[in-house]
Amino acid sequence: MSDQPSSVLSQQHQYLADLEKCGITTSNNLRELLTTCPDPMECIREFQLLNSIQFPSLRPIMKLLDLHGIRRTEYHEAVFADLTDKMVTKLRALGEKPTPENVSKLEQHLERSFRLYRAPKIRPIVLETLAQLPNIADRYLKLIICDKEFYDQCSLPVKQQIWIKNECLFLEAIEPVLDAYILDKERVLLSATIGVGSDKQTNFFTCDSWKGRRQKKHIQELVSMVGQREILYCKLISIIRDRFLATDNPNYCSLHFELLMAAHDVNVEFLARVDPCHDFAWCLDACAKHHRAKLIDSQQMSKLRTLLDTSKKGQSNVVAQLSLIAGDPHILHMIASAAVKTIRDNAFSANPTKPRDLTSVHLMVKMLLMGLHAKDLLTEQKQLSQMMDPEIFTVFLAAFTTMIVQDTIRVELNNAPEDVADWFWLDRERCPRLSSLDPFLRANPVCALLWVHYLAFGDPLPSSPSKRRPFEAAASLCYLDALPDLTRQMAVADPHWAHLLTHRLLQCPSVFLAEPTATFLIRHFFVPQLRHVPSAKFHLLHLCAQHSSVLPPELFALAVDSLLPFCVEEEEEKGGEDNNKVAVLDFCIEFDKFREQLVSLRQQVTVKEKETVATRRADEGLEEDGEKGEGAGDKVKTGGTRESEGPEEGEIEDDDDD
Repeated sequence: MSDQPSSVLSQQHQYLADLEKCGITTSNNLRELLTTCPDPMECIREFQLLNSIQFPSLRPIMKLLDLHGIRRTEYHEAVFADLTDKMVTKLRALGEKPTPENVSKLEQHLERSFRLYRAPKIRPIVLETLAQLPNIADRYLKLIICDKEFYDQCSLPVKQQIWIKNECLFLEAIEPVLDAYILDKERVLLSATIGVGSDKQTNFFTCDSWKGRRQKKHIQELVSMVGQREILYCKLISIIRDRFLATDNPNYCSLHFELLMAAHDVNVEFLARVDPCHDFAWCLDACAKHHRAKLIDSQQMSKLRTLLDTSKKGQSNVVAQLSLIAGDPHILHMIASAAVKTIRDNAFSANPTKPRDLTSVHLMVKMLLMGLHAKDLLTEQKQLSQMMDPEIFTVFLAAFTTMIVQDTIRVELNNAPEDVADWFWLDRERCPRLSSLDPFLRANPVCALLWVHYLAFGDPLPSSPSKRRPFEAAASLCYLDALPDLTRQMAVADPHWAHLLTHRLLQCPSVFLAEPTATFLIRHFFVPQLRHVPSAKFHLLHLCAQHSSVLPPELFALAVDSLLPFCVEEEEEKGGEDNNKVAVLDFCIEFDKFREQLVSLRQQVTVKEKETVATRRADEGLEEDGEKGEGAGDKVKTGGTRESEGPEEGEIEDDDDD
C-alpha cells in the first residue's frame, strides 16, 4: 500500500522540481513563504498578484466571479484547459503541412516544452508536439523509453520511431497481437460446427471472405502499427517467418498473406519494392474471386506461371519466400480444390486429356509443393526442383483419374437395366482402391492433400444421397480407409484438413447410418487418435452430437466412453498452468453443451444393451429348456427302442426259424 503513494509523491516532486528549474513558482515556494513570512495574509495576496493572469481588464470580472462563489482554482483550470485546446489545435495545423518552416517551429516548441513533460497539465502539449514531428531527435526518444508511463501515452507515430531504434519494444508490442491472431484461428478450427444445421453451411475456409479476413481486428492493428515505416514492415515479416520456422504453424503463412494484402489495400507505397511476394500474393488474391466455383482464371494462371519462372531464374531464395505465401491453408485449399475439379472435369470430358498433359495441374501441383514444403524451402534443406516427382503425373494422377472414372461407371451401371450392365466387366459390388496409389498417399503430401479434397469435394461422401447417386458404403470405405495412412497423418493431425473432413462428415448422416463406414471412422480413425491429437476429441465430440440419432448404439457408447475421461482430465486442469489452457477450457465448454444429451443417450444405450442381454439370456434359457426337453424325450425314446429291440430281434429270429 505504501509503494503506490511513494511513487506518486516521487513523480510529484520531480515535476515540481522541473517547474522550478524553468522559473515557475510551485507549491513548494508558497509553503516556504508561508513558513517564513511575518504576515501570512499579506504574503498570500502578493503571491496571488504575482502568479495570476496579468490583464487589467480581468479585475472587474474576478470580482464578479467572487460574487458568484466561483473559486480561483476552478477559473484557472478552465483557462488552462482552454489554452491547452488552442495550443493542440495550432500544433496539429503545423503538423498537417510539414514544411521545413513548420517542422522548425515544432522542434523549437518541443525544445522549450519537453523539460516539463512530467507535469500532468503540460504533458498533453508535449505529446501532441511529439506526434506532429516526422522525425524526433534520439535524445528525446531515449528519455521516453526510460519513462514507461510516458512511453505508453505516446501516440503510434512516436512509438514507431522508437521501435525502429529498439527492436525489443517492438517485439513487446506486437507479440500479444500475433498470439491473439493465432489463438483466434485455432478456435475457429476447433469449431467444426460453424453453420451446420442452417441453410448456409460454412467452415474455416468459407466463414469469412478473402477480403473480410484481412479486415479483421488483429490484421488492421498490425497494419496501423507498421504504418508507412518500411523498416518496421520488414522486421514484422522477419518475425512472422521466424515464428513459422519455430512452430511450423501454417497460420503464420495466412498472417503473412493477409498482412501483405491489407497493406496493399491502404496503398502502402514500398510493398512492391521490399516484399518479393507482393505480385505473387496479388495474383492469388485475384484467383480467389472464383474460389467458390473451384476455378482459377486462366489469365491469372499465366501470370503465376510467369512469376514462378522468373523467380526460378533470379535469386534462389525468392521461391522460398514465395512458399511462405503458398503455405497459407486458404491458398492450399483453393489450389487443391481447383486441381481436383480440373482432374474430375477432365475425367468426365468427351475428349479427355492425359493427366500428365494438363499444364494447369502441373502448375497447381508445383504451388502445392511449395506451400506444403515451405519450411524446408526456407531453411534451404530442399530445392523445389528436387521435390518435383514426375511419377505424380504419370502414375498417381493416372490411377486417381481411373478411380474417379470407375466410380462414375459403377454408379451408372447400378442405375442401368440388367441387360445393359451385364455387358461391362466392372464389378458393381466391390470397390478396390488401386494399389499403385498407396505409396504416393503414404509418402507425398500433395497426393494426400488431393485425396482429402476429393473426399471433401463430395463424390465419395454425398451429403444428400439421391436415387441417381445413392450412398455406397463400399465405395466410400475405399477412400476412407486410406486416411490413417496418409503422410504426416494429414487427415487427423493437421488441424485444417481434419477440420475440413470433419465438417464434411457432419453433413453426411448416411456415412454413420452404414455400419462399415461408421465403425471405421469411430473405432479405427478417431478413437485411436484421442491421446495423440488434441483436436481429435473436438471433432469426435461434434460428430457424436450431430449424428447421435443415426450412430449405431454400440459405436455411440464407445465414442462417449472414450470422451468422458478427457472431460474429467480437462476439468482438473482448468486451474493449472497449461500451455494449451485455452483449448482445455474450450473443450470443457463444448462438452458441457452436449454433456446432458450425450449422457442421456448413453444411458438409453446402456438400457438397450441390458435389454438385449436380458433378451439374449432369456432366449438362451428357452433354448436350454428346449434342449433338456429334447434330451428327456430322447431318453424315453431310447428306452422304448431298447425295449422293442428284443422283440424285434425275436421277431427276426422267428422269421429266420420260419
